[in-house]
Amino acid sequence: MDIFLATQPIFDTNNNIFGYEILYRENEQNAYAAGIDGDVASGSALVRSFLDFGLSTLTNNTRAFVNFTSGFIENEVATLFSKEQLVIEILETVTITPEILEACQKLKELGYLVAIDDFSYQQGYDELIRLADIIKVDFRQSSVQEQADIVRKYRRPGLRFLAEKVETREEHDRATKQGYHYFQGYFYARPTMNHAKKLSSYNQSWIQLMEMLNAPEPDFQKIAEVIEGDLALSYQLLRLVNSAYYAFKQAISSISLAISALGLEELRKWIYVLFISDLKQDKPDELVRASMFRGKFMESMAVETGHSSEKGTMMTVGMFSLLDVLMDCPMSEAIQDMHFPAAIADVLQGTARDSFLGHCYEITLCYGRGHWQDAIQKAQPLGITSQMLQESFLGAIKWVKAHFGI
Repeated sequence: MDIFLATQPIFDTNNNIFGYEILYRENEQNAYAAGIDGDVASGSALVRSFLDFGLSTLTNNTRAFVNFTSGFIENEVATLFSKEQLVIEILETVTITPEILEACQKLKELGYLVAIDDFSYQQGYDELIRLADIIKVDFRQSSVQEQADIVRKYRRPGLRFLAEKVETREEHDRATKQGYHYFQGYFYARPTMNHAKKLSSYNQSWIQLMEMLNAPEPDFQKIAEVIEGDLALSYQLLRLVNSAYYAFKQAISSISLAISALGLEELRKWIYVLFISDLKQDKPDELVRASMFRGKFMESMAVETGHSSEKGTMMTVGMFSLLDVLMDCPMSEAIQDMHFPAAIADVLQGTARDSFLGHCYEITLCYGRGHWQDAIQKAQPLGITSQMLQESFLGAIKWVKAHFGI
């Protein structure tokens, strides 16, 4: 599916870019769609920024200003992102409760920047202002006097003021004289649209995962099985755990290892974000089913041939073998952020099929296309019998049917 985000630059007093605000977009229209739930918009912006576009790419290695709702603040979703990259924008719709203030205090102690969006003083703001690093003032919704009064009243060391929706030279000059430090609006640049491809997730997986993760004693093996049954989730999790943010010494290529490396709390946060952002996604299409069949078929072959230690690797190859088609781009581009070990990446890109893994992949392609005699001939030198192939085939069909109802 096609996904979109818009970015709008934020400048400092020297006309250097300080960061970009990440703006949710439902479609190719460069405008916010009315009626979109705040959690959905914020979750989608976060997920798309990190997984689908790359936060550093979107912001040219500056800071990303992202709107945070109450749920995202209380669940400390911000800790999934680098404190050097993220600015937490607290929406004006957030009710300032002791829980919100406590969460903001923790984020501050961890080194995150906190901004108050569309500032207009309301009950409970005194403590929040004390914690804030940036106050954003909407120049379309405030008078000239209010713009000046906010800076004069709340000015203190370390607190910065951002003039947003600045549209004229006169407003820019006035904001500078009033003591504003950062500037955003049509006078400088309109939001720029960003477009990418994303895999859809099967919503039933979210429901299962939410239940499992909130159980008194989560079963990590079952959690791994649910994620492995969802191509989009598997893709997102492996990209996440192999991203520069976590910087593990070795590339992680299996879901079980990814879950273990992340830990329960980090995994729960990410599932929360992904669940919110993908609430309205469609069920998987035939390409996804074919991918899952290939993955399970190869995993079953590993077991049948006594290579159980290779189950994860075999399933990964099969599962992501159609990623280039699903994402409408070359395989090299589709897997560039996955950080697969060379053995997996080479097989997927067709550059190293002369190995046990490569041969099993060729057998899978033949069997899946109904070229059974070719599959049997290729399997014989590996000690794989036609009976083993049939068992693997039936097991894969049964597994895909159980997950996708076909």
